[in-house]
Amino acid sequence: MSIPEIWSPEDIDDIVMKYGIACTTRMNPLANEEDNSRDIDAIEGMPDLWKDHIDIIPDWLIHNISSTKIRSRLANGCSVKYIVPDEIIEIIRKYNLYCS
Repeated sequence: MSIPEIWSPEDIDDIVMKYGIACTTRMNPLANEEDNSRDIDAIEGMPDLWKDHIDIIPDWLIHNISSTKIRSRLANGCSVKYIVPDEIIEIIRKYNLYCS
């Protein structure tokens, strides 16, 4: 939502104030459970009115999987078995997604 060409400030304000937002952090192997700096980074610079409407949900699983890495693996002909659910792999195959 930080890309101005996609989200207008008015739309963001409307969504945050009326519905709220839940954000999940990505814990990386170098982070630890006591490190809350990611939470602080996520809300830094936001208007104070928004902060009461945003929930930061810590991800306690350590992983470094991203959609970019999954697409890259598929484009290079590598397996994503055990990384994404089997149902998603079926959809990717059915529609020939991310293949080079």
